[in-house]
Amino acid sequence: MLAAGLAACSSDEEAPDPLTFWSVTMAPHPVDDERILDRTLSEFTEATGVEVEVEVIDWLDLYPRIEVALSSGEGPDVLTIGNTWSVPLSAAGALMPWDDEALSAIGGPERFRPTALDASGPEGGPPTSVPYLGQSYGLYYDREAFEEAGVAGPPTTWEEFVGVARQLTDRQRWGVALAGAEWTSNAHLAFLLSAQNGGALFDKKGAPSFDTDPVRRAVGSMVAWMGSDGILDPELAGADRVRDLAASLVDGEVAMIIATSGMRSNLADLEYDDYGVAPLPTSVPANEEDRPVRSIVGGTNLALWSQTDQRDEALQLVEHLTTTDTQRELNQAFGTLPVVPELDGDPAFEDERLQTFLSVYRDASAPMPAHPDEGRMEAVLGQTIGTLWERAAEGPLAPTDVQTALAEAEQAMATP
Repeated sequence: MLAAGLAACSSDEEAPDPLTFWSVTMAPHPVDDERILDRTLSEFTEATGVEVEVEVIDWLDLYPRIEVALSSGEGPDVLTIGNTWSVPLSAAGALMPWDDEALSAIGGPERFRPTALDASGPEGGPPTSVPYLGQSYGLYYDREAFEEAGVAGPPTTWEEFVGVARQLTDRQRWGVALAGAEWTSNAHLAFLLSAQNGGALFDKKGAPSFDTDPVRRAVGSMVAWMGSDGILDPELAGADRVRDLAASLVDGEVAMIIATSGMRSNLADLEYDDYGVAPLPTSVPANEEDRPVRSIVGGTNLALWSQTDQRDEALQLVEHLTTTDTQRELNQAFGTLPVVPELDGDPAFEDERLQTFLSVYRDASAPMPAHPDEGRMEAVLGQTIGTLWERAAEGPLAPTDVQTALAEAEQAMATP
C-alpha cells in the first residue's frame, strides 16, 4: 500500500477521508506500477486535497478479491477491472451505474473513443465502468527469424499462419507461442476465430453456444497448432504469464507470439526491439471494404464501488485518470492504448507498431458478449481450451475430443 502525496488542505479545514483504489498490475513488475501511479496520484492530491491509498493487485487475484469484497461489503472506492467484467460485476451489484450526472462530472461520454465505450456495461443500459487503458491483440514476430527463413512478411490468413509457422519451426525454435493456461486469452481467441466464421459464444436467447460448428472449428484449429500442426511450443502449454511469452521471443525460442499491445512494455523491459507487429490473421483474405474482427475491444476500465460513500471524490479521481495529460503519461508507461481521441496524432504515439494496434483497436475490434455470465464463460471455456492444449502437447487430438470437451463446457455453463 502507498499513500499518494500530502493533503493540500489548510489546517482549519477538515480533510476528506482517503480514497481506496484497487489498481490491477499493468507494468512488468508491481513496483513499476506503484512508481508510475505514485506520480500521477500525487498530482491529484496536490490539486484536490484528497489522498489516495492504492493497492496494486495481480490480474489473477483481482476477480477473487472483488468476489470477497462483495460478500463482506468492504470494497474499495475506485477499482480497475477488465472491461469484459463490466456486465457480470454490475449484475452482481458490485459497480455503480454511471448516470448522466456522473458522466458529465468526468467530461461526458463524448470524450472517449466509441470503440472503448462499447465495452463498458450492459447493452441498452447505462455504463457501469468507463474506459481507462485500451488494449488490442496482435501478432508479434521476430524480424531476424523471418529474414533467415526467407519469409517475406507476416501471414494474413490463418492458413498462411500455419504454413509460415511450420516454415519457422526447427530444432532450435518453434513457430509460435501463447500463454495456454491464461484462460481469459484462450476465450478471447476462441471468440475471435468463431466471429470470423460467423459464430457466437452465446445464442440470440442468451444461452451458451460452444457446441456449434463455428466454435468447434475455431477451437479445433487452435488445438491443432499444438497437435497435428506441430507449430506451438508445448513447454508453454501451461504458461500463464505474459512475461514467459516475452522471454521466449527475446531468447529466440519462438518466431511469433500472439499477445495484446501491453506486451510491448515487457519487451521494452527486456531491452528487445527487433520485432515487428501485424494484425491477427483472418479466416479468409480481407479486402478494403471488409473489416473482419481481429481483436476484442480489450482494456482496463475504471469503476466506482456501488457502496462507496465518497462518490464525489471518486469521480474526481476518475476524471483525473482520464484527462489527456494523464492518459498520455500512463499509456506511454504501460505500453497500452489511449482511450481518448484527443491523443490521435500525438507524437508520443507515433511508433509504427503502436499505430498497428491503435488501428485494430479503432477499426477491427468487437466487444466480448455483454452477458451477465460473460466472466464465467471466459473461465469455463478458457480453462477447457487450456486442458485441450495440455492434452494436445502429448499428441494430436481427434475432432470428437474437441466436440466432447465443448459440449461438456456448454453443459457446465448451464449448471449454477
